[in-house]
Amino acid sequence: MSLGSRILNRGRAALSANLASTPREPLLFLYPQWIRKSSTAAETASSQDGRLPVRSIQPNVPRQPLPSNTASANDDEISLQLRFDKPKADPSNVPTNSNAPAMTTKIKARLEPRIDHSRNSEEDSSRNHDPSVIERQVRRIRQTEENAKRNELADRGIRNAYHTWRREELRSWLPDWRIILADLIKHTPQQGKWLDEALELVIPLESLPRLVHGIDDYILDIGFQHGVSIRLGDRDEDTQQYRRFIVSGPATSISKTTADVLRIAPTTEMKTTSKLIPQKTDDLALEAAAEKETSLITQSDEPEVNVRYTLLDLRPMKLKVLPEQIPRPKTWTHVSFLDYIRVLTASNMPNHLNRFGFRAVKDHNTAVTEIIRNLFKDPECKHAISRTACNEAMQYFVKINRLEDVRVLFVHMEMLKLAMVPETFNIMLRGAAKNEDLHNFHFILHLMLRRGFAPNGNTWIAFMMAHPDVRVKLHMLAAMKAKGLTSHPSIMKEVSQQLVQPEINSSLEQNLSQAQFVAHMDSRYGPDWLSLDSANRALHSLGARGLISRCWEFLNFMSSRFIQYDNYSINTILHHCKQATNLTGAVELLRSLPTRGDFGFVPDEETYRILFELAWRSRSYNLARVIWRYACLSAATTRTMRTRVFTSMLYAGYKDLQPTPRERWKQFAGPVIFGANHHDEHPTHLWAKMNPEEIASGSGSTPDKINHGDKDGFGTRDELKLKLLQDLETYKEWRPVKPFSEMLVEALESDTRWRGNGDYAEMDMQSLIRKVISVPIAMKKGYVSQGEHEWK
Repeated sequence: MSLGSRILNRGRAALSANLASTPREPLLFLYPQWIRKSSTAAETASSQDGRLPVRSIQPNVPRQPLPSNTASANDDEISLQLRFDKPKADPSNVPTNSNAPAMTTKIKARLEPRIDHSRNSEEDSSRNHDPSVIERQVRRIRQTEENAKRNELADRGIRNAYHTWRREELRSWLPDWRIILADLIKHTPQQGKWLDEALELVIPLESLPRLVHGIDDYILDIGFQHGVSIRLGDRDEDTQQYRRFIVSGPATSISKTTADVLRIAPTTEMKTTSKLIPQKTDDLALEAAAEKETSLITQSDEPEVNVRYTLLDLRPMKLKVLPEQIPRPKTWTHVSFLDYIRVLTASNMPNHLNRFGFRAVKDHNTAVTEIIRNLFKDPECKHAISRTACNEAMQYFVKINRLEDVRVLFVHMEMLKLAMVPETFNIMLRGAAKNEDLHNFHFILHLMLRRGFAPNGNTWIAFMMAHPDVRVKLHMLAAMKAKGLTSHPSIMKEVSQQLVQPEINSSLEQNLSQAQFVAHMDSRYGPDWLSLDSANRALHSLGARGLISRCWEFLNFMSSRFIQYDNYSINTILHHCKQATNLTGAVELLRSLPTRGDFGFVPDEETYRILFELAWRSRSYNLARVIWRYACLSAATTRTMRTRVFTSMLYAGYKDLQPTPRERWKQFAGPVIFGANHHDEHPTHLWAKMNPEEIASGSGSTPDKINHGDKDGFGTRDELKLKLLQDLETYKEWRPVKPFSEMLVEALESDTRWRGNGDYAEMDMQSLIRKVISVPIAMKKGYVSQGEHEWK
């Protein structure tokens, strides 16, 4: 039975059966470790219709404060689950079956020295201890995963319908993955044995600029085309330059790489390494004994460190400027044209900054696309266009789903008679695979074959991307192994990216620990299987099951393998915290992120969007205010955030609303988030008072005068828009003082205390505004500073 079927059947059984019974087939990975052998029994039966009475339950929010210290890698598994995972139940009241009293005693003994629950003894924690909360959380996780699969199937169905319509319009053939696989097997050359560090190339000094600093003749690109691995050797003793390169790969691929290098630099020296040619001796027994003796002599307690030199592919920083403001080169050369393309495609513009900073009308990606189109049409740039620049532009078009522009650019390359490489076609193949378009994939593959290019390992990886069925992917993998393609370390790493999700799903079904999963992956895909992409896929699978503690452990595992997480990694985990309304897990994650070196996580607009959605859903005033203001100070609010706050401000003007908790939140949230400092106490007004010379010179932003209306601060729609604009422009002169994670902890603790008090639900709007947390801010550098200020 598949995982989806098990989840669906388990969910139906949980909703229809009596809660006092123990399910026959529990999905253990959906529960925290301390309840996996427990029963989901409840002292009271379910309602008559088989549904839990959840309508009277408040939003699933924490009622216990966070631990004072952050999570540590030395914490045991149970403590981490209590920190990150939901539900947050007191282990002393975890429902157990009658056959496992010893387990409960053991759990309590392990937990008592670490976490003190006495501070919460006076709180109403009945809901935390109620088995219905646990059952409701399992039902939520099951429903979330079921919805995700349903949406995925719906998206695939829409794509298939479009491909079918397109095929009927063109009267083309019906694509079949078996035919494509047969074509790949037929035209992919057989790879021989992988020779590690088999050849050393010593490049002459006069050829270094072209091979090391060139555009289309870059030595790493040459090796990439032929499927070999190239690394730097030792520095030259005479010139102190790096001109030695160590080549690894199959013999045929090494020969092709060497031929291309000799075509560019005929005087290149070639030296075979000792690893390729073993030492000869007449006495084999003596040779074996000598090897054994040497290994014993060289053994040391100190670990041996091998220094490996590699060429870095430096990428430009992601500039947050309008594409039109990126300076164009004064002289067009191959280098300047490529650099300009890379800066354009790497530029990033948040919606907030694009809309309220630069007042741009066009979408950022649309503006970049138009500039790139015009560049390739400009006669002055014709001589500077290179194959590498075209490939960079193609990759960007594939990333933003501008596949028509990819086709146009390919035709333009043919018109310019640029020498293409397999990677040019692989980029287009990945674009077709991204949309699971086998028909277009087959067409591009035959286009590649007609141009005389043989498929390589990356062509096969694109084919694996094109089909969603894991059984088909495994069939492709078997064919790749038969061709010898998986001997290349980078290709095997790409294969693990395509299969890591079914692998980790299988490990969760078998209830394997993280160490067991890692050992399995190391044995099947090699010790270098982990990459940022495969790690993000694993985090998605773990987070989809509510295992936020396992996600945090996996981040530490990534750090141990020298793979640095990115914003996509953290946002993936936060997304699943939002799906489960796991407020505590989200805050605990951000304040306990593992760090390496100088890297520090900087929230982006997606981070703020997810957290604001989570705070809004849990009706947390303090968290919503802190997230909103840090997003404003970072110029990273989203359209959804702005719409919700503005709508709440409009909603606050209605007096005849029903006093339900939901209506109360919709009416109070906006005013509480805005606060009470718009009466000449807003940071915009403070900045104007302390920097009058900036206002006089016209270089600063002038605060708009607002008629504040009645005593509650409500005004007309235009006046409320001006209020919103003042918040959205605070990033220009102000910056936050405290780290974002620190303020999140303070806000969560404030919301927890509010819920612990009996008058929380009875406080009026003005009381909430007075008691809500404030954000300390300071002026940015370059302005007159008079210390810190409180954004109340």
